[in-house]
Amino acid sequence: MLAQKVAILVVPGPHATFAALGVTKSIPIVTVGFTDPVAAGVVVSLARPGGNLTGVTVADPQLWTGKRLTEAIPGLQRVAVLWDASVKESTQQMDAEAGKIGLRLHHLAIRSTAELEDAFKTARSGHADAVMVLQTPLFTLNAPLVAEQGMKYRLAVMSLFSRMVEDGALVSYGPNVTQLFRHAAIFKPARFCIEDLLSKSAAIHQHVFSRSIAI
Repeated sequence: MLAQKVAILVVPGPHATFAALGVTKSIPIVTVGFTDPVAAGVVVSLARPGGNLTGVTVADPQLWTGKRLTEAIPGLQRVAVLWDASVKESTQQMDAEAGKIGLRLHHLAIRSTAELEDAFKTARSGHADAVMVLQTPLFTLNAPLVAEQGMKYRLAVMSLFSRMVEDGALVSYGPNVTQLFRHAAIFKPARFCIEDLLSKSAAIHQHVFSRSIAI
C-alpha cells in the first residue's frame, strides 16, 4: 500500500492503527473507532494528537458504564468485561464510571478463542450477571462463539456494535459504524492538519436488543 504512494491512510480500530503507525511516521493516518488513543499512548491529547495520527474516537464514558445494560437487566450489579489482551487500553475510566452507578466490574483478558470458554466460566463462578464485550477483531470475527458461550453459561452479552446482536448477543449500545466513517470522511488530504482539533467522539449511537434471547 505504501508503495502506491497513498496520500492518507484510514484505519479501523486499535489493531490497524498500531500496524499503520508501525510502518509510517509521515503519511497522515485517520483512525476510526479507537476507544482511548490517549491512554494507549498513541497521541498526546485529543485536542493536539501530535505525530501523524488523528481520527474519530468512541471514547464516550457512557459507553463503558454499563448504564444501558442496567436498563436491560434490572438489578444488575456484577459485570465481567471481556478484553483482547493484545490491546493496550486503560480500565480506570471504565471502573470509575461504573462505580458511580453501583456496578462492579471484573476484567477478563484473553489472547485467543481457545481461552473464551474459560473466561465465561470465570465470569459465571464470580457471580457475574452479564458480560460486556469490548470490540476488537478477536471478538468481532468470532461473535457467534461469544454468543454461544453466553447462552451456555446463561450470561447476558452486551457489545458496542449491533453486529454482535445479530450473532446472538442480548444487547448493543454504541456508535453507528456508518456514521463513524462519515465523520472520518471529513479528513481530506488537502485540509489535513495534524495539530488541529480533529479527534472527536461520534455523536450518533444506536441501541439494539435481540428479539429472540432471554437469559
